[in-house]
Amino acid sequence: MIDLAKIGATLEGGVSRVVASEEDRLGRDLLRSWASPLTEDFHFDEVGNMFFCSLWFAARSSNYFNR
Repeated sequence: MIDLAKIGATLEGGVSRVVASEEDRLGRDLLRSWASPLTEDFHFDEVGNMFFCSLWFAARSSNYFNR
């Protein structure tokens, strides 16, 4: 999580990753790299939020992402 917090870090101790910015892309790429060993199933909603679920959970869930 520290690596993710460094992407877009502000001087005030916060984080700014504006949608479609380079920081946003880097943050998403990092998150996806962490999740990729667990799943290949990534979903994006209409405003760009990324969702994913482990293959183990998806195989056991009857309502996985309301499919």
